[in-house]
Amino acid sequence: MDQQQTIYLIRHAQSCWNVAENAALARGADVYEYKFSPELVDTGISELGLEQTKEARERLKDENIKIVFTSPLRRCLQTTYNIFKDHKSKPRVIVVPILREIFSSACDVSDDIKTIKKEFPDFDFSLIEQLPCEEFWLFHSLQNETLKEEFLREAEKNFRPNEPNLGQKLKLMLLDALRKHYPQQYESSFDVIQRNAKARALFKEIMSTLNEGEKAACVSHYYFLIHFTATEFGEDGQPLDGKSFKNCEVYEHVLE
Repeated sequence: MDQQQTIYLIRHAQSCWNVAENAALARGADVYEYKFSPELVDTGISELGLEQTKEARERLKDENIKIVFTSPLRRCLQTTYNIFKDHKSKPRVIVVPILREIFSSACDVSDDIKTIKKEFPDFDFSLIEQLPCEEFWLFHSLQNETLKEEFLREAEKNFRPNEPNLGQKLKLMLLDALRKHYPQQYESSFDVIQRNAKARALFKEIMSTLNEGEKAACVSHYYFLIHFTATEFGEDGQPLDGKSFKNCEVYEHVLE
């Protein structure tokens, strides 16, 4: 089988959001207590998550991985860093906006992108940097054009690129929007499927530059990956046979 048509799919390690959500559910907390908490915006991985990355690192240490695609959210970036920081193949890490999780909770709201870039200076953020305003990257990754234009119009009306504390202001704007919209979802399964198709095309294009025996990996999220691996979908777009990924699980997938 052509190695250029396979990719290692990896869900992020356990995040601090996962820990907080499980604790809140265990004590019967109201969903508003944690789901839209500013303290849980773009959380990183937990101590258990760090241990999980060590297992994945061991699993992949002998694979000739030259490219890693990763979501811009911190739990994926930290997972990517800890798995591949000392990898012998020294893979190029490309940050891909459409690999983010479905837009639903505080953990799906990005921290200030300039802060994120400083935390991961060796990662390739060019797909975000080429946008008209990199702080608005999440809006540009939305597949519903009406929703995208509404968010961009609101952001452009109220904020100026590079203004002080722009990242903090955007976080509060997005949390407020999520809170008001709940329990409805901003994104549908069909939106995720569209992002899947664009990601698959991007993977194939970039992986076509690999030499024989060189491989790629993708670090993303539960909903993105269960849709990405599905071949059958219900009338509402929900995946019927997609793979349900555990935290930091590694799975070799054939690109169709």
